[in-house]
Amino acid sequence: MKIIGITGGIGAGKSTVTKYLQEKGFTVIDADKIVHEIYTGNENLLKTIRENFGQDLLDDEGMLNRRELAKRAFATDEKKHLLEEITHREILKRIGEKVEEAERAGVKEVFIDAILLFESGLSNGCDEVWVVDAPMDERIKRVALRDGLSKGEITLRMKRQMAPLEMRSRATRVLDNKGEVKDLHVQIDGLIKTLGK
Repeated sequence: MKIIGITGGIGAGKSTVTKYLQEKGFTVIDADKIVHEIYTGNENLLKTIRENFGQDLLDDEGMLNRRELAKRAFATDEKKHLLEEITHREILKRIGEKVEEAERAGVKEVFIDAILLFESGLSNGCDEVWVVDAPMDERIKRVALRDGLSKGEITLRMKRQMAPLEMRSRATRVLDNKGEVKDLHVQIDGLIKTLGK
């Protein structure tokens, strides 16, 4: 089985790529969905997060305010690394379980969609890494529209992520998402054709 990691900075278009792959029938493991799962009902984890990022992060139903947590975590490099330390082990364990599940099911290719693919070490277990990239101003526009964040909040998050040039230098393949969605789909189709080789 071939494992392909997909990553890219905030607003680059990872979700557009993985959505298209799923429409094509490929198996995609979404790290962000796994993060959401581990925050739900995991009392020990939530307790550690509250102790480090604030008791007020949970609402009356015990649900975590992920947006506020992200805001606090991205405030400094130290806070970002702390959150990663708290969550990474569990995330990596669950991704590993899903990869094994796919292998048992006889899946030929599995894609792992993870914004921290390189930083978490997940890229080491991948046969290929596809990096999705787009011009900075386009990325800012997309995130502002999608998440309602200010330009300042978006650029702060971008600064806390790996630089696009470094990502590109570590990629097996690069998808340039600077044009129309159909242009991106053409690039993906081209890469899909290379998988069986």
